[in-house]
Amino acid sequence: LTSNNGAICTSSETKIISDDNEFIKSSLDKRQYRSILLPNNLQVLLVSDSATDVEAAAVHIKAGHFDDPVHRAGLAHFHEHMIFLGNEKYPGENDFDKFVSKNGGATNAYTDMEDTNYYFNIAPLDYDEDEDEDEDE
Repeated sequence: LTSNNGAICTSSETKIISDDNEFIKSSLDKRQYRSILLPNNLQVLLVSDSATDVEAAAVHIKAGHFDDPVHRAGLAHFHEHMIFLGNEKYPGENDFDKFVSKNGGATNAYTDMEDTNYYFNIAPLDYDEDEDEDEDE
């Protein structure tokens, strides 16, 4: 994979592709932007806004219904749902959704003809505390 400027990440370090001063933005836009390339070659756009009361993330994948194999209609949509079935940190089917909901947020996703998008928002967390631990359970 390459970024828009042709960068390829071949090391275990994250590389900065573009810093805030390289983005073209309105004079009214007080957000800070940074584009980075992760070691797995995933390009990420980071947006920081100190005036907001929400944290959010979205992942856009350039694959949708048109990419389904002929004999596997619905495969892209199936994969959309698989992302919420659990992972190493949140192994239960609804563990991540419960964590996000408990912290004032929501998750969702959609699959379109040419792309799939996953997104969530959450209230700002206190990263000094382990918000994942729920002692009531």
